[in-house]
Amino acid sequence: MKARFASARCRRLARDVLEQLQEGAKIENVWNDPARRAQMPGVAALVNGEQLALRDLAEECVARHGLEILEGTITRKILEQACQRQSIAVSEKEMEQEIARAAAVNVKSKPDGSADVAAWLELVTRKQRVPLEVYRNDVVWPTVALKKLVGKKVEVGDEDLRKGYEANYGAHVRCLAIVLNEQRTAQKVFEMARRRQHVGEVRGVGQAILHGAGQQGAGGRSAADQEVRRPTVVGRGGLQAENRASSPASSRLATSTSSCDARASPSR
Repeated sequence: MKARFASARCRRLARDVLEQLQEGAKIENVWNDPARRAQMPGVAALVNGEQLALRDLAEECVARHGLEILEGTITRKILEQACQRQSIAVSEKEMEQEIARAAAVNVKSKPDGSADVAAWLELVTRKQRVPLEVYRNDVVWPTVALKKLVGKKVEVGDEDLRKGYEANYGAHVRCLAIVLNEQRTAQKVFEMARRRQHVGEVRGVGQAILHGAGQQGAGGRSAADQEVRRPTVVGRGGLQAENRASSPASSRLATSTSSCDARASPSR
């Protein structure tokens, strides 16, 4: 107990010391000042008069974020090369339209029904802590480029329209559990359910027993009376990482949960 209190007090004192050092330090950001940057090439900042070299900053950035940034840079280069081969250019207007499309999907629209771009960018830059330029360069530009590369290859047939209609407006089947005979199939069905795929496709993965509305649940109540919202995919094997708890009746079964509804056509 004494050691724990001593450790907590040490952390508080260390934080106070750091804050005092930061408040008393004289920091000059050279890199963010174009005029100073021209006067002091290769210098990122002055800390109490001592130069912090741009090379040191670059090495630290590479050490911390190099792999992530390298992967994104490689992906963009691949897309740029593909666009050059097909004479495709991404305009500023197209990027703005893509941002507006994302805003319409992800945040509440304005009272006039238009996309609230400002609210979406606020969510991205402040709450998700993604710099605007990073969002535009690493998310928006690749999205527009890929859409233009795909071009007229996207075709929507009658079967696609039928599945889309049933998925959005068809009869719902609210599942309590899908029981399978092995772990690999259980994981595959779980992923399909999480993606809200058509119940017919889920059923086709393996021989499943769907416990839904009208079946007896815990305590003698039917599943329809129990407000079942999280279908459970059950397969023989080890416990899934997504759900660490299991009922006594299925203690030897692997379970994983998904917060989605399976859907079926009215005729099935």
